Amino acid sequence: MTGLLDLAGSPHGGGYMLLPEWDNQPLITARTIIDHSQVGSTDGTFLLFRDRSNLESHFSVRGRRSGARDGRIEQFCSIDREADANLDANRYGVSIETEDDGDPNNQPWTTAQLESLAWLHERLIQLRPTIPRRRSRSCADPAGLGCHTLHGAPSCWTPAAKTCPGRPVRFRQWEDVLLPAFLEGTMPIPDADLDRFEARVRSAIDNRLSSPGTAARIGVLELATRAVASLSDDEAKIVAAVEAASQETIAGLANLAGLIQAVDAGMDPDEVRAAAAQMAEELKAVLPSAFLAALKETL
Repeated sequence: MTGLLDLAGSPHGGGYMLLPEWDNQPLITARTIIDHSQVGSTDGTFLLFRDRSNLESHFSVRGRRSGARDGRIEQFCSIDREADANLDANRYGVSIETEDDGDPNNQPWTTAQLESLAWLHERLIQLRPTIPRRRSRSCADPAGLGCHTLHGAPSCWTPAAKTCPGRPVRFRQWEDVLLPAFLEGTMPIPDADLDRFEARVRSAIDNRLSSPGTAARIGVLELATRAVASLSDDEAKIVAAVEAASQETIAGLANLAGLIQAVDAGMDPDEVRAAAAQMAEELKAVLPSAFLAALKETL
């Protein structure tokens, strides 16, 4: 069946809730991805599209109101067919709805939704190379990644005044998380995982402080494996991810290894802890998304 994505590899699963017109709308050449919020549930939006509207979107990503199905992707229409939720962009846009609890201006996308949106963006650009890896620039030059009110409201993409996908909260997530991931071709890394990484770095320092005098032969890869051990039981994959990390990250880990070794050299423990805390923050800021994305694949 043309235009239907294989959703088996999506982070939180997926399936098909096909509208009656899913494969008989006018053909399009996809050039733009447009993210939306639907001010409600996936099931309710599907019924609205099917029974009480002449509008459609191509996908919906479930959220916290769907419980254990948070992040699940549902496809409504073929990506090769027009879905009429984007005004002028109907003839070139692939539209993605997202669940909320009726207040997308203040309710952020969940971690699972962000992961599924990023996966879906990447999958679409792989399947339809007519979508460029860039931010949609304007109504006159719309190709790339956008969100419903990116170019204003009303605008070429909506006839009404609105805030879709939600301002300020979801639009900020779109700019700070989804757009950079799309431009870099990586998966976004939730703050919770960065915080867990930082906690492991601090824990590694504390563990060394609790047993002074041990031989300090800690290599960069060994230290990194210890620091991220809580992210996976597969240490081989972690080591491979570290080996693939950027030079900036390797340098930072090397500095951290040297700091831990300073414990055995008699450096004051309080000074080590303070330096470790600062270094953990710095490492969290500079770790490349590709490195952490590789780690997330081992979860």
